[in-house]
Amino acid sequence: FENHDNNPPGRWTVHDQYAGVSLGSWFGISGKVLCVSATTETSVPTSATTPAPVIMTASPTKSPTANSPTVATNFMLTVEDYSDDEDHEAACTNEFGENAVVADWVFDIRVIGEGNWKNIMKALGIPISYRENQYFVTRERKKIFSGSRVYVFENHDNNPPG
Repeated sequence: FENHDNNPPGRWTVHDQYAGVSLGSWFGISGKVLCVSATTETSVPTSATTPAPVIMTASPTKSPTANSPTVATNFMLTVEDYSDDEDHEAACTNEFGENAVVADWVFDIRVIGEGNWKNIMKALGIPISYRENQYFVTRERKKIFSGSRVYVFENHDNNPPG
């Protein structure tokens, strides 16, 4: 997804919008993976086959070293960059342990409240950029939208390039 403040550019395929951020998809890119701890208890009902969403507030924990991950409560960015065709689930478990999964647009992001989501992006240090800093997520636990197009976001700070 990218932050377009509900006004995405015409060339951008919008799958969904939330808190001024647009969920999009692309291919042939690399970037960090947004991961989340899958162990948080919530009061949100889920099916037996759907992982529970993570409900949290943004309380950043800055890492002690430059090569350590930045964590906003249960949300974490990978230290390494990954290509769109790499295993993002494995990236999360390799960097954060067996309870970490790729953050999901529906089950993790949309359920936490717009203010919390904006605070999380700020706490994780996600910079404002254009085609420079893509972050991988899933939508309904699916990595791929269609063909080789995977779900991503980039922070445009409510000012998308024209």
